[in-house]
Amino acid sequence: MLDFIEHQLQPELARRYKLDRTQQSLFGHSFGGMFTLHAFYTRPWLFNHYIAASPSIWWQDRYLLPEERAFTQRAHAGQLNLTQTSLTLFAGGRESPMMLRDAQALHARMQALSGLGLTTSYETLADESHATVPIAAVTRVMRHVFTARTR
Repeated sequence: MLDFIEHQLQPELARRYKLDRTQQSLFGHSFGGMFTLHAFYTRPWLFNHYIAASPSIWWQDRYLLPEERAFTQRAHAGQLNLTQTSLTLFAGGRESPMMLRDAQALHARMQALSGLGLTTSYETLADESHATVPIAAVTRVMRHVFTARTR
């Protein structure tokens, strides 16, 4: 999927439309949030903003942890430019305690890369369940995007 996005979809969109390459974003919820983290860890240059809502970090015995460790090592080795990169995490207050802990713990680990330029944020959406988190998260993301553009 990432090969398709990088080598076919993004070039075709750039051919058809005037795009701001500094404002490319990937949003995913649940398993889509896990995909967003996979893209962030393996191809951090592909997008500028990665938004993972209720990412399924627990899946397959924390399948993504080796990718996260490799990403962190490459970042500390100076192999990644993270100065124009952000990671935003959301979880719902009515989700499982594990979902909340996983997202909060990931945020704390990624905050350690702020000295390398990575911008991170985390928000618990207090009244949201797993099913409603994406709606509330998209609203917040869009509000942030439009507020930033009017400044």
